Amino acid sequence: GEIPAGTTYDGLVNLTDILPTICEAADIKHPDPQSLDGISFWKQAIGRNSSVHRDSIYTWFSGNQPSTSSEFVIEYAFSKDFKRYAPDANYPEGRFFDLRTDLFEKSGDRKVEYKQFWNKWHHSGLDLKNLTREQQAAFDELGKVLERKGYTPVQSMQVSKGEAPLRPGDTMELTARVQPTNASRTGVIWES
Repeated sequence: GEIPAGTTYDGLVNLTDILPTICEAADIKHPDPQSLDGISFWKQAIGRNSSVHRDSIYTWFSGNQPSTSSEFVIEYAFSKDFKRYAPDANYPEGRFFDLRTDLFEKSGDRKVEYKQFWNKWHHSGLDLKNLTREQQAAFDELGKVLERKGYTPVQSMQVSKGEAPLRPGDTMELTARVQPTNASRTGVIWES
């Protein structure tokens, strides 16, 4: 359908929201909707009201470094107005920015160059002991997002298979069980 002129969307859109939006627009059911982390914004895109929208976005990445190297991990959550970084080696207390007045995250009396992330300088942000009431509420709310979504590494993996020996040309289905079950990255790449 045609999108009405003047349509606005009040929530945030994350890259993970694109697939569920396309599926809803094309009236296609995803085979495993529980595996999706995205939220469709199709109703809003065509001018209909919907109470389902994203208030914050959580991101975890390691700058193409091994995911087991915690010194390279950067983790943050943000809303339209605020951004909170989880503690890391350079900022053990974490960092917090008011994006309404500091969109490019340049505030703070300290800055550290993160060479693993394209030599980008990371500023310390607002003084966490002197936040306004509104900033403190956002800091706490984004802290809940970081806690709920935080990176959980895989501790072990068990591969199960049938007992029969394989002969040339035979096939066998293997399954992998990852522990803990709430690990952040549970995908397995099979190679033979």
